[in-house]
Amino acid sequence: MPDVVDEQRMLKARELRSLYSLYQQNKDLISVGAYQQGSDPRIDKAIIKNPAILDFLQQNMNDAVDISRSLSELDTLLISG
Repeated sequence: MPDVVDEQRMLKARELRSLYSLYQQNKDLISVGAYQQGSDPRIDKAIIKNPAILDFLQQNMNDAVDISRSLSELDTLLISG
C-alpha cells in the first residue's frame, strides 16, 4: 500500500482498521447491551461506523473497484456520520 498511496491515505486506512478493530474487541459487550453509549467516544464512533466499514470492506467477487473510487469511498466513510 505505501507504494501506491500517499501518507494521508495511509493514515485514513489506519483509522479504518483501528475503528474496525475497536468494534471487534468490544463486540460482545455491544451485542449483549452491556456497553453504555457515551462511555468511550472512540467505541461510539466505531459502533456508528461499523455498518459502513463492513460495506466498504465487502464486495462481490465480480465487482471491480478502481483505486480512485476506493479512496473516495474511504474519505466519505471517515468524514460522514
